[in-house]
Amino acid sequence: MREAAADATTEVAAGLRRALARHLGTAGEVQGLRRLSGGATRQTWVFDWVPDQAGQGEDKGGGNGGNGTGPRTLVLQQQPASSEPPGRTPKLQAAHEAALMAAVRAAGVPAPPVCCVLEPGDGLGEGHVTAHVAGETLARNILREPGLAAARQGMARQCGELLARIHQVPLQGLPFLQRLSAAEELSVYGALLDQTGVRHPALDYARRWIAEHLPAPQQATLVHADFRLGNLIVDTTGVRCVLDWEIARIGDPMQDLGVLCMRSWRFGGAGEVGGFGDRDALYAGYEAVCGQRVDPQRVHFWEAFANFKWAVACVRRGSAQRADGGPASLELAAIGRRLEEPLWDFLCVPGVVAGADAGPAAPRPSPFHGEAADGFAAAPRLLQAVAEQLEQGTMPALSGYQAFQARICANVVRLVARELREGPAMAQAEHQRLLALLGLVGGRAALNAELGQRIADGALPLAAPGLVPHLRQSLHEALCINNPKWVATR
Repeated sequence: MREAAADATTEVAAGLRRALARHLGTAGEVQGLRRLSGGATRQTWVFDWVPDQAGQGEDKGGGNGGNGTGPRTLVLQQQPASSEPPGRTPKLQAAHEAALMAAVRAAGVPAPPVCCVLEPGDGLGEGHVTAHVAGETLARNILREPGLAAARQGMARQCGELLARIHQVPLQGLPFLQRLSAAEELSVYGALLDQTGVRHPALDYARRWIAEHLPAPQQATLVHADFRLGNLIVDTTGVRCVLDWEIARIGDPMQDLGVLCMRSWRFGGAGEVGGFGDRDALYAGYEAVCGQRVDPQRVHFWEAFANFKWAVACVRRGSAQRADGGPASLELAAIGRRLEEPLWDFLCVPGVVAGADAGPAAPRPSPFHGEAADGFAAAPRLLQAVAEQLEQGTMPALSGYQAFQARICANVVRLVARELREGPAMAQAEHQRLLALLGLVGGRAALNAELGQRIADGALPLAAPGLVPHLRQSLHEALCINNPKWVATR
């Protein structure tokens, strides 16, 4: 494994030398190259570029990525050709993303200065190199570091101001941007879901609810579409830079506010805005710059839609396969098991559930919660020991991406232990609810498929008695296996 990682690093370094020598007009060395953690579908590397002494005075980049007079820290964002399941997604080519970042910088929005765009001869696939912007990008550090406490206090308003500026960026000169209304975006993500062949009643409920609650069209603007922690660089002054413009499009500007309020992107923080602030401050900052009132109900719609889109992404990533039929990566497979998180949150967005079933769920634990099923008494304990060894014995000796992968392994092992211990009883309980709800006889999988089909084709009203409580209970039981902390705090 170490040899493979070393070979990959050597190949990336060689490609970077070719790309930067072409762009800057001088040879140089790539030093300290390391892959950063995170990024399930996109690889991010940071490195130092040290130009040869003879060529330090030249820079064909026009100053975009630095002044070319000495060493500098740069960042490579690389999009492997095989990292996404096949399908139509509104992603920008690397050259278009670079052009967009230049345009938003010209409009006063902090985006990374682009140094160069990769070409086929570089051997690195799609991607670009940008200047390194100092600051924190890890969401959990942004939300918890004492040194960033003052920044967190003003970030909700600051994010509102930044989003308003993004939505005012002139669209002239950006003909490559895709224009997507809410209905068109639903069609795109619905088609992507259909490609997976997955049928899940709560997903069908979310898809139909969105179709029945599409907002009236309003003036379309540039939309970042993924404005959240993880895509922001933060220092003691607040947000220094907005990253990852690859899915930007022209659409409803309230989409960006909805994404930022989505619970999945709060990373355990208490604030409804990104885990660090409140909605009033976000809206006030937005209104102060754009001069228009924010419609909270429209934001809630896009928050609900964002949960549906993340659920679709979980399905697609979890089903991604290599050419040999195996899973694309452990990281993507683990993301696939997060499906129930955004679906649970979808049902919690204000205005999604109405009527008698609108109250909070009262999920019931299975009768065998915490006990091992027959035949599996020892297996959960063994897996627990493996997880503890990974966390306590292996991870402390690792750093960076290797430590990140070890943490994923430990989380997956704990998940499998919980499924062996509690899964059979929970599956039986769901089967009994399905029998009562549908009034049919059949296996659990067949009844789930039938329920999803009835929801999808309109045969079952969204407000049908017992439907939402059943969906909540099923999601709750799945989360007790996949991520118990998710339901413990909601």
